[in-house]
Amino acid sequence: MKHFFIQLLKFTLLSALVFMILEYIFTSVYQNGKYYKTQWIGHIKNQNFDYIIHGSSRPYTCLDVASLNKSTGLKGLNLSLDGAVTPTYYLMLKMFLANGNTTKKIYLNIDNWEAGTEIVGNFTYPHFFPYLKDSIVFNHYKVYGLKWYAYRYIPFLRYAEFNTAWGIHQFANSIFHFKKPDYDEVGTKIYKTTSYHGPNELQTFEFNTKEKMKYLDAIIQLCKKEKIELYIFTAPLCILNNTSGYYKSVNDFKTLMNAKGIPYFNHGDLYVQKYNLFVDEDHLNKFGVPLYTEEFRKLLISTHQK
Repeated sequence: MKHFFIQLLKFTLLSALVFMILEYIFTSVYQNGKYYKTQWIGHIKNQNFDYIIHGSSRPYTCLDVASLNKSTGLKGLNLSLDGAVTPTYYLMLKMFLANGNTTKKIYLNIDNWEAGTEIVGNFTYPHFFPYLKDSIVFNHYKVYGLKWYAYRYIPFLRYAEFNTAWGIHQFANSIFHFKKPDYDEVGTKIYKTTSYHGPNELQTFEFNTKEKMKYLDAIIQLCKKEKIELYIFTAPLCILNNTSGYYKSVNDFKTLMNAKGIPYFNHGDLYVQKYNLFVDEDHLNKFGVPLYTEEFRKLLISTHQK
């Protein structure tokens, strides 16, 4: 029996050592990759920008930042992440600034359904795994439960559990870069499809200004601390039911933001039911992007002339 336990201990220690080595190798390789947007952002260090576009897949895909840079002579970056929510925006901004980057202005897209959310962001959180030992990242996620301590302290567990995102295919891709990312050199992705495949029935998009906006307030405070001018906007929506109730909620949200010293610009109603400009209910297609980029260029110029 004693021999059995000795062999078991040896096996356990050897397994732990193997997983520690795998953890180190995989994390190092993943941090050097650029396929996922989080990997790409991790490589941006000690740079100065005139402006940042930030938010979810909506600003990620609806604004041609390269075109904005060319037409304005400004240096901008699209920090937006597909599937991100307000807590994720806050985390990404903290990581971006911690890497020694600066920006004069941030244009943050906020939609009614996310202004007060505190959810973890199930679609995006695995993409932060290579950086989980960074205190900024771990401190952000540890409030979401004990499993985050397991991901942080049990070697290789997070990669094994989410092997579809971080399997051997992504390990190889992080080294050889055979699969190219969807975003361009400034972080924008533009949908190539032109057909609309979303619902047609109008929907309600109204802000609830009575809810607590923990992470949006945290972003506001961080920007004030770093002396960054923050502008909040809402990108175009296709099936917006633009009733009087909608406009009241927009005005209430604008009043709330203005009271915090933050300008708000509503573009949600620009292209209502113009299905030829959208791929779905809230993402513009390649015909809609140039139109909205030109509209946004006016905002960019006017706010930089202050």
